[in-house]
Amino acid sequence: MVEWEWARGQIKSVTRKFRVYFNETARTGDEEYLVDHSIIQYFMGMDGSFKDFFGQNMTAREIAQNIAKHIKEDRLKKEDRRRAAEAEDD
Repeated sequence: MVEWEWARGQIKSVTRKFRVYFNETARTGDEEYLVDHSIIQYFMGMDGSFKDFFGQNMTAREIAQNIAKHIKEDRLKKEDRRRAAEAEDD
């Protein structure tokens, strides 16, 4: 999990991009406050690209299986690129 601290304008831009919402409730003066928000987890690639998303209806097992699938696909693509580069060198 990655936690970011951004300016409100940056947060609004990202929420539009990912088509999610958030709504900060009124503060009562305490340090704690509630934020209503979309319940989605995003799986991003090492390069920052979007890979998949997981909603609250998915089990931990389903999420783990999907992540493993993406990792395997990425490894296969990397291996294919390596082989193609070696073939060009021959």
